[in-house]
Amino acid sequence: QQQQQQQQQQQWRERSRMEEQEQEPLASFQQQQMQGEMIFLMLHALRGSPCQQAAAALEQEANRLGVFGETVSWTGTRRFASFRDMCRLAPHVGSSHLQHLLSFTLSSLTPQQGLLPPTLFRKPQRTDSPMPSCRAHGNFLRSRTVANELIQLQGREMGNRFSVRGMWRPHFYQHLELQARVMGHFCAVYCLVFDKTGRLFVTGSDDKLIKVWNSRTCCLVRTMRGHVSDIVDLSVSCDNRFLASAGNDLDVRIWWLHNGVPAFVLPGHQQVIANVRFSWAMHADLSQSLYSWGHDGALREWKISSDGSSFSSRVFLTSEAQVPPGPHPPRKAPEILCATIHRWGSWVAVGCSDRMIRIYLLNSKISRPIRWNGHMDRVEYITSNASGNLIVSGSLDGTVRIWRTDKFLTLVDQRILNLRQGEEQQTGRSVERVKVNMVSLSSDGSKVISSQSLEKKRKDNKWLCRIKIWAVDTGELI
Repeated sequence: QQQQQQQQQQQWRERSRMEEQEQEPLASFQQQQMQGEMIFLMLHALRGSPCQQAAAALEQEANRLGVFGETVSWTGTRRFASFRDMCRLAPHVGSSHLQHLLSFTLSSLTPQQGLLPPTLFRKPQRTDSPMPSCRAHGNFLRSRTVANELIQLQGREMGNRFSVRGMWRPHFYQHLELQARVMGHFCAVYCLVFDKTGRLFVTGSDDKLIKVWNSRTCCLVRTMRGHVSDIVDLSVSCDNRFLASAGNDLDVRIWWLHNGVPAFVLPGHQQVIANVRFSWAMHADLSQSLYSWGHDGALREWKISSDGSSFSSRVFLTSEAQVPPGPHPPRKAPEILCATIHRWGSWVAVGCSDRMIRIYLLNSKISRPIRWNGHMDRVEYITSNASGNLIVSGSLDGTVRIWRTDKFLTLVDQRILNLRQGEEQQTGRSVERVKVNMVSLSSDGSKVISSQSLEKKRKDNKWLCRIKIWAVDTGELI
């Protein structure tokens, strides 16, 4: 045990040393970025003043020196970003933006505080409203930072208590707007995932390429090649080190996220892979698990070591190992259409094409799953709460079922939500078919949100979409 503790401490020291080395170029990059923003605001201010010759000279010198950073075109060529490129990235910045920013800073902060907004491109919410007081602005910077809100959101996903008062208010979403539209792939893009810091996002396309982008500037960071078919799904590890990708070539690939170097190629699936997901947290030995499932009826767990040098795998099958006697061909294994992973890695629940829900215990030597019956058609959506005692499933039979269990995964209660409820009284027409589009749980586990499409008897034969909210305890439509 002492040797293990010493090894863990040594690993943590090496990791902290590597993080410090990575933060040094990041600090210099942020300083250069802030300098470019300041020159950009000065150029806007000069363009709105009579000093047009000075503005032209400053713009020419800034474009020549590349103070605005680099950009990458959709063909992959790198070049210095120009003043016009920055204007397209920040169209809300005008000639008076610098003046408003300075007046806001001087009126809202005292010399003792010495605080500045985190970015010079912050757009004022209301130009006609009075400036907030110094006390209110200081409390906002101390208690409602992006880092604090990110920590609260991550804690909510792990089952911690969540305070709604510390999060964004509704007026925050009223100011959301389109920032950029980038042409980067040659085919359709169906996969997108952010990293754990929010600074990068990754896209996967049918052109067999995986691209990493800067979420602030929307510039291409790197392109990863290796798949020989369409990209199906992407997932980022909990420690933000690995990126997992699945393709129609039946391979799962793991990449180092910070440099795009491939780490592993994980073959084994025989049919189309539906999804890949990393575990919510690392194991005690600092390793982490990756789960992949698909239409071959196999749930595969890939356990990756802490240093990323080795991996091990386990397979959970939906079909029995016994082969029926006689000349009959073996039956096709039920497809795995959806899955939900327990927050602490105790079990994985999957929805299958044979109308059943199977639960695999990951910490047990028993490979035979726990089976739940009830749905009359394919189970295509499944989710669970943070504590793991509530599982919600949606099926093509037009129902959503709420399964309540105890700590031993024994079924205690089951509720059926009829998605046709209230439709005939509202429209006066009978409902032929209900299709479940999505099922989700609220953060506190007290409400179920369902999205469905209704097909009615009429000439245009259109689908009507509905989003309904249900109470978990009573099963009533809210």
